[in-house]
Amino acid sequence: MKRQAKSYSIVDRHLLHGGYLEAVSHKALVMYLFLVVVGDATGRSFYSMGLMGRILRMTDEDLAASRIELANLELIDYQPPYWRVLTLTYPSRSQETGVVGVLVNQTLKRMENR
Repeated sequence: MKRQAKSYSIVDRHLLHGGYLEAVSHKALVMYLFLVVVGDATGRSFYSMGLMGRILRMTDEDLAASRIELANLELIDYQPPYWRVLTLTYPSRSQETGVVGVLVNQTLKRMENR
């Protein structure tokens, strides 16, 4: 007899409804899912880039690009040697819609800092 999972909400549904799935690459999604799975109760883990690369079969360049991509969307924080999966935000009706709004705001901030 097959066992039924106790919960199907390991990955927050806001990943879909917040527009994150549409905004990140496949490699970044693989990294994100890995970090969700290995994180402790606070979302923190301490896998090295080398070990993560071997497990995920990703190059150093792919890992670095995925880390930057996820950090820019405020999905993760990386303060060596610790990774932390951050709480997903789901925009209220008064905020700009999903990840597109986050990306627009980040681009505007970068342009102001120049």
